[in-house]
Amino acid sequence: FWNLPIISYHKPEEGFIKKDGFCMEDDSPIFSEDFENASQRVIQVNDQNNKWYIAQESDGNSVYCNKVNDDWSEFNFGSEEWSDYSISYRMKFSGGKGGKVETHIRKTNDSDYRTIINNVTGQVDIEFAKSVDRFFKSIAGGIASTKADEWADIQLIASGNNIKYLVNGKEVVSTNDDRLKKGAAMFAVTSKSEVCIDDIVIKKETTPN
Repeated sequence: FWNLPIISYHKPEEGFIKKDGFCMEDDSPIFSEDFENASQRVIQVNDQNNKWYIAQESDGNSVYCNKVNDDWSEFNFGSEEWSDYSISYRMKFSGGKGGKVETHIRKTNDSDYRTIINNVTGQVDIEFAKSVDRFFKSIAGGIASTKADEWADIQLIASGNNIKYLVNGKEVVSTNDDRLKKGAAMFAVTSKSEVCIDDIVIKKETTPN
């Protein structure tokens, strides 16, 4: 018989993939939505109050914008089983219709962490919220500049007990809190404001040791 090498096929650990014979961290998205070709498929967000619509920019790119109204405009997405993950997206406030945008992470039926960015004042806050009890507590704050009618790259990360918020690649605010371990995601826009969102990508994050 030929002396053939013995090859061991081990299943990669959770969070890793095997590529070209090597185990490496799996950084592929667990969720993505670019709002393109919406007439041919169902988009992956839940706008249950019908306050958002798909608009096309001058270059043909599709974006998701809220309808200006006298109340909040929100949509939900993702799984309540998500734990350590990041939300990346592009965001643009319309000129003369600025206000606040909330990004919720680890959202459950009654609680969440949320970042709030005010494009008029530049104030950014991370809150722990229990909506059913009307309890909203700021646990960190910072300043970020966003210009009307210009796209900003946003990232919100929840990894272990650490929560941090980046604008255009720069960390604006971060904190540690251990009250929520997992949950879905949501965007919300204040009344009389207009915001467009595009290229939502969710990736799994590694829990720090």
